[in-house]
Amino acid sequence: GDVGDIFHVGEDASASNGRYIPVRGAQSRSDPPTNSGIATYAFEAGSGTYSIFGRVWSVDGDSFWLRVDGGDWIEWDGLRAYRGWRWHAVPAPGEERGGPRQFEFGAGTHTLEVGYRENRVRLDSLLVTADGFPPIGRGLVPEADEG
Repeated sequence: GDVGDIFHVGEDASASNGRYIPVRGAQSRSDPPTNSGIATYAFEAGSGTYSIFGRVWSVDGDSFWLRVDGGDWIEWDGLRAYRGWRWHAVPAPGEERGGPRQFEFGAGTHTLEVGYRENRVRLDSLLVTADGFPPIGRGLVPEADEG
């Protein structure tokens, strides 16, 4: 995906494929960021109900902004993982660390956008899944890009 101008690609052997995107030197707690502070990912899904998980490491801050298919921005808060990478669900409305939020998708291509919200939060992987269970360890590791 496209990581925008605020994010950059960091390297860490414990991250999936050895890479992650950190937020450094920027915060946007009150309002979602502009296009320059957004990482964008396209994915395919069949028609159904899905949950979204992210593998994060929160060095200082503990949140991102997130939206799907150009909808409303969601404050993805409570991403506490101070000792290494940890999977967190995008929580159900009104629950900082509750069960996963349910997203309804029609069959086809969808867009997931992650915006910076707090400084020093790292994002390793995203998983959109129909089973609602968090991945274990690194989760599914896609093949590295050749180009």
